Amino acid sequence: MGRDTVYTYALSSLPMIMVTVATYIAGRYIFHDSFSKAGWNWGKSKHYLAVFSLAIFVWVVPTILELVLGMQSIPKAVIVPEILGNFLIRFIATLIPAFGEEFGWRGYMLPHLVKTIQIKNSTTSSCIYLVGMAFTYACWNGRG
Repeated sequence: MGRDTVYTYALSSLPMIMVTVATYIAGRYIFHDSFSKAGWNWGKSKHYLAVFSLAIFVWVVPTILELVLGMQSIPKAVIVPEILGNFLIRFIATLIPAFGEEFGWRGYMLPHLVKTIQIKNSTTSSCIYLVGMAFTYACWNGRG
């Protein structure tokens, strides 16, 4: 991965990491519950299998259709291990901040917002999330 790719990844992952850090700070220093009331568990393996299967399906089917219809072609110098390695690195590097964001918003902060804030929790959550996205947008535009 080139320097520009790493910069782009870091910039696009920043809001997800900000949510993870904010969730940690809120759990440790504001609510003092150390995530014990987060309501998170591993779930059933069949659900994980279904989600990963759907993700692969959504990626593979359009690719096959594009190849069959002649919209795309396989390059002559395809290096399969390099492609798979690149995919795995990006998948894991995206999965970690994405998990922190989803756990932070849906699993931890939203239930606390429901208890503590009298206005609609979805509106509050959306506004907080909008601030993070606006920050990312401002960074992208400042990049030129």
